Amino acid sequence: MAKETAKNLPKSQVVKLESYPEVMERFQLLAKKYANLVVTKETYKESLKARAELREERYLIQNIIKNNKGVLNEAKKKMESDGAALIDVVLPVENEIDTRLKAVEAEKAEEKRLAEVAKQKLAAERMEKISKLQTGFMSEIIEASTIPQLDVLNEKLSAFEVTDKEFGDLKLSCEQTIAGISFYINQAKERIEKEIEAEKQLRLSETKRDYKLESGEEWYGEDDIDQIQQKIAAVINTKAKAKVIDEYHDLGGEVDIHDEMTLDELIGHVSTLKFELAEFAKKKKLEEKQAKKARVKLAFDRMYIFNNAGISDSEWIGSMLGNDYPGKMIEGLTDAEFTTFKDNLIAIDAEITKVDFEEIPIEHAPIKSFGRTPKKIKPKEFEISITGTREATIHYVATNEEELNSYTRHSATNWTVTMGESEEQVYDCEELEALFQGYIKTK
Repeated sequence: MAKETAKNLPKSQVVKLESYPEVMERFQLLAKKYANLVVTKETYKESLKARAELREERYLIQNIIKNNKGVLNEAKKKMESDGAALIDVVLPVENEIDTRLKAVEAEKAEEKRLAEVAKQKLAAERMEKISKLQTGFMSEIIEASTIPQLDVLNEKLSAFEVTDKEFGDLKLSCEQTIAGISFYINQAKERIEKEIEAEKQLRLSETKRDYKLESGEEWYGEDDIDQIQQKIAAVINTKAKAKVIDEYHDLGGEVDIHDEMTLDELIGHVSTLKFELAEFAKKKKLEEKQAKKARVKLAFDRMYIFNNAGISDSEWIGSMLGNDYPGKMIEGLTDAEFTTFKDNLIAIDAEITKVDFEEIPIEHAPIKSFGRTPKKIKPKEFEISITGTREATIHYVATNEEELNSYTRHSATNWTVTMGESEEQVYDCEELEALFQGYIKTK
């Protein structure tokens, strides 16, 4: 703003102010100049002049503002009109491009959404693979009962490949899962090793106990179960031989047998002797049975004849005694002595009648009035009393033998075999004991 006044401002153009700081300084000086003016009658003219000077400066600023507003408003209207015309030229093309761009952006957004869905699905599938991997291995670890089974699992786990393509961002998670599974496998191996060691110590203790039971001595050798079992087997073999030899001699064997023979040889001698004795006993029993039948038939013939002929008891007793004992020998007995004598004969007769009567004719059946069997009372000196007890562990052992025999292990040297309803002692039980110990090891 030069020397313009409120009246000679240029028209249709924007009036620029001078330097704003300079104008501000001039206005401040003018205000200061008249700030303390005292308006009186005496200073009336001077006050009019002062007001005119201040008002002129103010009007100038106000007119500049008013002028510039008008100029600027016209420029604004012109600008809006020209701008609208220009916009109408490019806007349709812009809108068309914008519509196409939005379609592309929507397509890209859908692709992005689908990619995110696929990514989440892939992540879920990878998580499921890791979960199945963990669940499957943990189940097999729980079911595993031997070290070889766990070693197979370790090999299987080591062969499992973890690649970026297969697990992507979850590769680290999968590797951590595999490390955890490996830890549980090793933990299970330690547990089984402890159980094996505990079982080994228990078997060692039981084997030492068996050795003491068989030999009567403590075991002071190495803690080697196989070695102890060999010693037990040797003791068992020696005792079994002695038992077989004693049995052979008790049976009356005459062959010179000794403990330098094998157990099978000794058992063979006993079996042969038993067979011979059994055959002899069968033959003797048959002969005795036939003789008894003959005697009984003869006795009943006499009883039948004498009873039907009205023969007296004394005469009947005499006939029961045979021709060497005539009835007149007991005629002098008292009634009590006669009754006792008769009862004794009837008891003897009752024993005779236990034989097979199938071959005796019905007319020779025993006269039941004389059939009285006395009670058999065991003498007091033969009564049994319990003097003590000892607990023992026995094992019932099933085998794959076709005869379906079942075995009972009472101790390492005491085995019996049940065949049907018969239970027999097993003399040569070394092989059975070895099979039993082998089964226990692998159980």
